[in-house]
Amino acid sequence: MPHPPGGARDAGPPDRRHLYLDLDGLEARSLVQQADRLEVFVYLSSRFAQHKAAQMTERVFRGGVLSGGAPFTKDAVYQRGYCRVFNFLRAAYDHGDYALVQAFLA
Repeated sequence: MPHPPGGARDAGPPDRRHLYLDLDGLEARSLVQQADRLEVFVYLSSRFAQHKAAQMTERVFRGGVLSGGAPFTKDAVYQRGYCRVFNFLRAAYDHGDYALVQAFLA
């Protein structure tokens, strides 16, 4: 998933998906703790370009309540699976089991 240039975090490593997933989880936790949409947006816009902060905030609040407390946390559920798949592929690759990586991706 490509990310547009211009954000505060653009100088980081090439694979920043982990950062975005972690922040999605952070947004979800904030909502559970009653943060509203504006509070989440202000927090994220201090770390990312405004268009990216707005996009990330929208993902958490879609289907939820703008005043917080009722998040749509699909991203938090996906994060666990993504991390497991990434760790599995990394371990297989690090151990030189390229056939396993190829079979997994087939």
